[in-house]
Amino acid sequence: MEEVWESFEDQREDITDFIKDSDLNFRNYIFEMPFGKLDGFQMLEFTAGHTARHTAQIDELKISENFPQ
Repeated sequence: MEEVWESFEDQREDITDFIKDSDLNFRNYIFEMPFGKLDGFQMLEFTAGHTARHTAQIDELKISENFPQ
């Protein structure tokens, strides 16, 4: 688990550094998603929200009465 968390943190840091250091206009990049098109800025927001939702799902599972101790 520690290795997975470390990898996640490293990737998040790399992405954050890229965004901070980039002079790209993220609005100029389009991503085709199953639910429609997103520009680069929207994709970054979606990715952050998606990760937050999965984190909330994990927290919900951990407090379930059937979750192993």
